[in-house]
Formats: sequence, structure tokens, C-alpha cells
Amino acid sequence: MSTSISSLQVLDGVVTDYIRFKESRRLRCLDLIEEVVDNWIDTQNHITESNRMLGVSFNPFSRLKINETAHSRILGDLLNPSGSHGQGALFLDAFLLHLKVPYLGLGVWNVTVETGRVDIMLWRESPKSAVIIENKSNNAGDQLNQIYRYWHQQLYLWDPRRWDSKLDEDQCMRNRMFHLIYLPTDGGKAPAQHSLERPEGLAAVNPHKVVPLECKILPLSSLMDLWMNEAFPLIPPTNAPLRAFLGKYKELWPS
Repeated sequence: MSTSISSLQVLDGVVTDYIRFKESRRLRCLDLIEEVVDNWIDTQNHITESNRMLGVSFNPFSRLKINETAHSRILGDLLNPSGSHGQGALFLDAFLLHLKVPYLGLGVWNVTVETGRVDIMLWRESPKSAVIIENKSNNAGDQLNQIYRYWHQQLYLWDPRRWDSKLDEDQCMRNRMFHLIYLPTDGGKAPAQHSLERPEGLAAVNPHKVVPLECKILPLSSLMDLWMNEAFPLIPPTNAPLRAFLGKYKELWPS
């Protein structure tokens, strides 16, 4: 009998300890939950106040569906030395320097948007140079032979002898003076192989089966980073509209 009582006392002690442990653990969990909730509330209050005072969450572009054509027009205006931004060649020079285009101080650069089905094109007559930008900011697919057709129409027909030359120095120079830029939202999209290949109908007038020029991938987010790092600091601090626009426009794209 005494053995049974002793066993019951031990069991009762174990149960009591377990209940105490369980209650202590429950209280610790409640304290942790309360801390997490309090931190979340503090963070939300901070965001709300920061937005009220500084507008950190305000971006009207996030409420608008900006299609590819609108993006091209915005980018074309920024690249245009005569664009509405009023900064001359600031954005253009940063872009061309990134591409390592030589002789930036020579000639007059022209900019067209949505002309001849090319999204954006930059060119100058002397020294003869050009940049074709295929805007894929909305991740649209490539049309059949799309990039080849743009290269053929805008660059090859401009000066066929330049492209047909087999001289190494000619090939080296044209790779510096001419550029094909593929502009997706981020680095996860590349041009389709068929887009770089010659259409059957051009075989009689163009000897190149594939575009003889690298199609470089430049994510739109990287272009915006480039401008924010190289051009933005040179915008007058008093030009609040342009500085605010660039900041909000960049927020649309992944870093």
C-alpha cells in the first residue's frame, strides 16, 4: 500500500511539473507572439507616418498599366538630347559610355521611337554609328526573324559594304560603332534564336544567315540603375519633378 502511495506521489509530482512547464511555455509563446505583433504594429505605424511625411509608399505609376509603347516613348525622351527633361545629352551619354561607343563628342545623335517597327533607335551620320533597342519591358515574345529584319533594314541597307567586309579591323570597328540592345524587364529573358536568323525572302540580297552583331541583353532595371548612379546626381537639386519621376519610375522594376 505504501508503495502504491509513493508511486502516486511521484506521478502527481511529474504531472504537476509538466503542468507548470506547459504553462511556462504557453506564457513564453504568448510573450513572443505579443512581441511580434507589437513590432508589426510599430512597423506599420512607422510606414504610415513615413508615407504621410515623405510619401515613401506613393507611386501613381503602380496604379497604371504602362504598355511597351509608352515605355519606349519614356525611354526615348530620356535618351533624346532635345527631350523634355531639359538635361541635354546627360542620359544619352551615360548610356553610350556604358556601351563604350567611341567618339561621343562628334556628330549629332538622332532618336526615333516606334519608327519602322523599331522600338527605339539612336543614330548619327558622322561618324556613322547606331544603336537599335528592342524593348521587351512587358516580356512580349519575339516575332519570327524580328531582330534580323531590324538589323537588315536599319543597318545593313545603310552601308552593305561595311557589313560584308571580312577585314578584322572593319569587324572590330563596327562592333564598337553599332549595337543591338535587347531590353527585357530583368536578365531572365534572351532573344529567341529564330529572331536572329535571316528570313527566306532576304537570301538573295543579304549574304548573312545570322545577324553578324552581338545582341546584348541590358535589363531595364540595369538601365535605370545606370541612370540613377551616373545621371541622377548631375540633375540640379532644384529639378524636383524630374528627380521624383525617375525615382518612382525605377520603383516599377526589380533591382
